[in-house]
Amino acid sequence: MSSFRHDEVVKVIARELRKEDKWEVTIEERTAEGLKPDLIVRMKDKTKAWIIDPTIRMGTTADDTRIHNEEKERKYSRTGDELRAEGFQAVFVHDLWFGARGVISKVGLSLLRSLGGVSMDAKVEAHVLKCTQWTKLPPEIRSHFGNNEKEYYKGVLGISVQHQLRWEGNLVKQFTKDKEGYYVKIIQYSREHLMLFPYHLSKYIIREMRITPFQYYIQMVQHLFETEQSYDQLPNFTAADCLRVLGIDRNQYIEKMNQSRSKSKSLFRRRSAVEVMPTTPVDDSTIEPWWIVQPGCILQDDIKTMPAEEKTMIDLLLQSGPQKAGNLNIETLKKIYVKGLAYVDVPIDDNDYISVPPLERFVMNRVSGDYLETLLYKVFISIDEYTPVIELANILEIELEDVKNAISIFCRLGFAKVKGSEMDLLEMHPSWNFFAPPGTPSSKSDDDAMSLAETINTTDMEASLKDSFEDFIDTPKSQITSKLDDDVLLEVVTPGTGPANKRIGFLFDSTLTAFLMMGNLTPGLKTHAVTMFEVGKLTDESLVQFLGELDKVVPEDEIQGEARRYFDHAINLRKLIHFFRHNPALKLTANPLLPDNSGLGVDLLRCESLRGLDRATLNRVLLKNYALLVSMAPMSNESRPVCPLNPPHIGCPVPEAHSTWFKLYIYSLTKSHPPSILYRRGDVVNTLPRLFMKHDYLLLTPWGHDSTVIPSGIALSLLHDALKHHPVLLQALGDAHEADVVHVPFPASQSTENLPYSSFESHKTVKVLFDELQLNHTCGYITLLNMGSKLNVGRRNSTMDVDSISSAESSTSLHAYGQRKMDREEDWVLLDVTYGIPVFSEALGDEVSKRIVEREIFAPENLEKLENENRKTGLAVLEFIMQHQDQQLQISSTSGAPFLEKNGKEYIALPTRTLKVEALGHVR
Repeated sequence: MSSFRHDEVVKVIARELRKEDKWEVTIEERTAEGLKPDLIVRMKDKTKAWIIDPTIRMGTTADDTRIHNEEKERKYSRTGDELRAEGFQAVFVHDLWFGARGVISKVGLSLLRSLGGVSMDAKVEAHVLKCTQWTKLPPEIRSHFGNNEKEYYKGVLGISVQHQLRWEGNLVKQFTKDKEGYYVKIIQYSREHLMLFPYHLSKYIIREMRITPFQYYIQMVQHLFETEQSYDQLPNFTAADCLRVLGIDRNQYIEKMNQSRSKSKSLFRRRSAVEVMPTTPVDDSTIEPWWIVQPGCILQDDIKTMPAEEKTMIDLLLQSGPQKAGNLNIETLKKIYVKGLAYVDVPIDDNDYISVPPLERFVMNRVSGDYLETLLYKVFISIDEYTPVIELANILEIELEDVKNAISIFCRLGFAKVKGSEMDLLEMHPSWNFFAPPGTPSSKSDDDAMSLAETINTTDMEASLKDSFEDFIDTPKSQITSKLDDDVLLEVVTPGTGPANKRIGFLFDSTLTAFLMMGNLTPGLKTHAVTMFEVGKLTDESLVQFLGELDKVVPEDEIQGEARRYFDHAINLRKLIHFFRHNPALKLTANPLLPDNSGLGVDLLRCESLRGLDRATLNRVLLKNYALLVSMAPMSNESRPVCPLNPPHIGCPVPEAHSTWFKLYIYSLTKSHPPSILYRRGDVVNTLPRLFMKHDYLLLTPWGHDSTVIPSGIALSLLHDALKHHPVLLQALGDAHEADVVHVPFPASQSTENLPYSSFESHKTVKVLFDELQLNHTCGYITLLNMGSKLNVGRRNSTMDVDSISSAESSTSLHAYGQRKMDREEDWVLLDVTYGIPVFSEALGDEVSKRIVEREIFAPENLEKLENENRKTGLAVLEFIMQHQDQQLQISSTSGAPFLEKNGKEYIALPTRTLKVEALGHVR
């Protein structure tokens, strides 16, 4: 009976959730081990995923709920890892329990409300943050609470605790007079949900409640020990702060966990978690001179045993008020700080400018998705050195105090710096002579300055550039010198908001950062890769160090396979950065403040991080900072690219041009393609279609995933498994496991002499694509597949070992550069068109770069044409999708790039029909 109820509950939840278009809901099949959850909810934009395992219970207490949820998190940790590997930024596990008589927990009700189509949580949240009184609420909000004012106030309390709102100045103060009880709830909730210590509430929590960050994190880690949870459960920023305060990193966590499991030698019992925890905070944690020292909670007993110099400092703080750390004896300050008798505030001014250096001591665990973490990542990707804090808050449309709190946390963790905040050593207490933090103005000696000058060698830099692009760039030495030192560059460029500070934005996806991190290429490269992934960008100011690390990447001849790909991507990325950065040959609108009209700087931007911003905010950030965006190629199918119209974008016209839809669209244009069928998710295929039976190998592309080459002998089984979760495009690849392909670069070359791929540019399919898609205004490559006589021959027996199957993305053959001539035009069919500048192939990347200069692709006149052509192509692709949908969709193109809408919301269209690409390119 309970099993029947359980299955019915799962079906009802799945049915209701599928009414929303913004996610995919999968009912998982249970394995013999019972390790598959009942439901997986995936956001289509890959920001979040939920693992939901409904349970019917006779009775459950609040403590049981927490314990059961922790059990589910451990049980489905492997499923969570798989979802993160798919590219989801945040994965949540929920033990959704129901009572036998239909009772549901508050946590479960909150989850269903947040997922369900009737959810008002976001709107309620907005009203609570604006302190909207009950009488001024819209009718829909009041009806959400059953027109009961008391229920609204309960919601206010919950949202206030989740957002760690101050008691003063917020709505929560009006209905709860227990100030201490409210802050206790915040601490309990934050600790249970592994959130960062609420530093913005330090004045009350530390000074009056005597709860320090050290005590907060000790209890948090102690609970993880007692419940035997892994270190990976700590969210990224929380783990970084634990490392800063407790000195516990991953290895120490495992070591202390093992110590707690071992038995005490004297009592022959397991040690408690308390016994292995540190007893004092890390005494070498960084305190910057410009930080403000505040008195903590000081009791009479503390004063009695206090040394004279510490008492003097405490008296100064109590009588004269907060002090700059640089004005105090740093040794004494650290002593009272470790004792918890003082704490530090990190002040951020409205007009401060913030820089983000390469991340040090960042811990990559997981994201939790709480409000503070979401805010931190939004601010991270949006920070630049030329935008004051108050303007950044306006761009993001986030409260100024919230942005200041986020930046304050970054500075506290060492992930950001306030420009111009350093104090001169002559103005500081003499004790700081031995503790001066890096970057203090007077800490640079003349010898250091001379050493820096010696490292700037214009001759070496010019030689490096000429070696990389001597075939197509003739750059004067005077223009190369503008690349010398970013410190010099910053002195020339005054912070502001004008077009003089705009740059080129080079868009990449997480695959590139994975290659840089996993390849173990150089010791210092991983730090920059972590910054690219977590911050979401690497600014032009950091590229000197980054390029220095890339210069150290020298592959050896014996390195092959996957490891070779890592080296190739690093080397090609270095060449492309040199090509884009401060290159006057690009004819892009130059910065008049820079010497010799030397071109623009480059920021590296991660698409997935930009996608964390809403559409309007993203457009404001990009318009303010960038004159042009250029996408790398290829991007993983798991990434949804950023495709604005303004600033101009050298890349996909719309995100759908990076999907399976685009393949079908170009097949319909050119009437050239391999045999192809696009299946809907859930389709049941009992026999392999006849058009595939004459081919030994097929290309299987699950929706939102990279392609895989599979033997046709096992294709039916693999197709059946894939269709349980995704729509699938199945295509014939031929009779060879390594497909015979050639990449034809675009734009077209203005010279056809001695070009091994020139014969392919005369292919009728290529000509149609150049004409229909106007490829001479952008860059990328066309992939042609040699089917030969394979379209007509019978299927041969395959002896290929299944273990040797390689994915299409990793196969070097599918990325081979066309160093050959075309024999018979009819043997070659269109496989794909990829927008952007290639990173996987040095030869192809160099050729595309050369043609960019030849065609003046970055010149303002061409970029204006590109914007029009991108809009036309984007509209054509979206109209093609609408023609092959069984639902009513609209195209929104009032501002910016066009996109599909359904019921007034942006919609990611999945196939609603099974589509077969027939001869002459007809799709039905």
